[in-house]
Amino acid sequence: MSYGPVIPSLWLVWFVVWMILAHGVKAAAERESNASRLAYVVPLLVAVALLGAPDVPLYPLNARFVPPEMRFVRLGAALTFAGLAVAVWARL
Repeated sequence: MSYGPVIPSLWLVWFVVWMILAHGVKAAAERESNASRLAYVVPLLVAVALLGAPDVPLYPLNARFVPPEMRFVRLGAALTFAGLAVAVWARL
């Protein structure tokens, strides 16, 4: 069994659920400045690019620190699911 699409599928389902749950919430009382927003959006986009890249040519970022075994893949998928489930639960 291939686990390749499992984690991206979890994130896609989370995104759809998050957008559905976002309807009907109150508007923000205050708007943040563009500079304040960029202070966390830019690092977030860099993180998404690094996580989504198939191979990052920088040594510390492409070094394997766990063996490539299925039990670690399953553990990673389970932890991702648990974290996303907590995020959805907190939104309810």
